[in-house]
Amino acid sequence: MWIEKQLIVAFLVVGGGWLAGQPVAVLGQERGTGAIQAIEEAFSRGDVETLLHRAAPQVEIAVFEPSRLYSRGQARYVLRTFFRAYPPRRFVLRDYFETHSGWFAEGDFWHVRGEEPLRIYLRLRQRAGRWELREILVEEGEHR
Repeated sequence: MWIEKQLIVAFLVVGGGWLAGQPVAVLGQERGTGAIQAIEEAFSRGDVETLLHRAAPQVEIAVFEPSRLYSRGQARYVLRTFFRAYPPRRFVLRDYFETHSGWFAEGDFWHVRGEEPLRIYLRLRQRAGRWELREILVEEGEHR
């Protein structure tokens, strides 16, 4: 696990693709362009449409409760409700790594109504050559 966190390298496709082409810098260094950056920026802005553009036809979402599977239309409503309740200040990915079936990312989401960030977990899987956002999990952040 220590080695994973120190040596993780993600790959991004140039020009709107997902994770498979140019190396992204190791954590703690400058991030590359592409899907990961787009998702990070979309959470920072509360940009539901960009998140849904990257999403699978059905997305599993959990906001402080057990997850449920939503269509993109339903996910639009859930995410809009979340961003209204927790207007974003910024979102920063803390970690991301490849799993046996896709990519997993973890980030901190600061909102205007709280001092402590919320923890957001994301899961991506590849389908038909395109990386899709499959799961969004929101939990209370850890006090540091």
